[in-house]
Amino acid sequence: MNEAMIDFGEKRRGQQSMILTSMVDVVFLLTIFFMLTSSFVKTESIELSLPPADKAASVAPESNANIIVIVLADEKRVFLGRSRVTEQELSEKLKLLVRNNPDRKILLMSSEVNSVQEVVAIMDVIYQAGGRNIAVANWKPRES
Repeated sequence: MNEAMIDFGEKRRGQQSMILTSMVDVVFLLTIFFMLTSSFVKTESIELSLPPADKAASVAPESNANIIVIVLADEKRVFLGRSRVTEQELSEKLKLLVRNNPDRKILLMSSEVNSVQEVVAIMDVIYQAGGRNIAVANWKPRES
């Protein structure tokens, strides 16, 4: 044979392998990042917007016997009808009032000086007492 011939025989290739250590590290770090930044807690919220006090409702508590009127006045004073009550007394009396009819209408009237947090706290008391049909209105005390 001719020495000038080219040998096209199969060459043995060395085994090639990919180094996956750094890729596994990156995937592991991304997994930890997403686990720590994800929020799996479902938050509950209510949409609450009160009208301005100059358009406050002028409702007399005795105007409708089917409506339970609760007034949240300034300085966290709570009135059920015309009698002043504490939050505990409000809860106990509401349980009695809504026991037979949980869909009974409850009107929560709040002074403009009360924060939304105070209004929501009273709404929680109403809800825990069994009240479900709650309306919120802005209340402006009558000027003498």
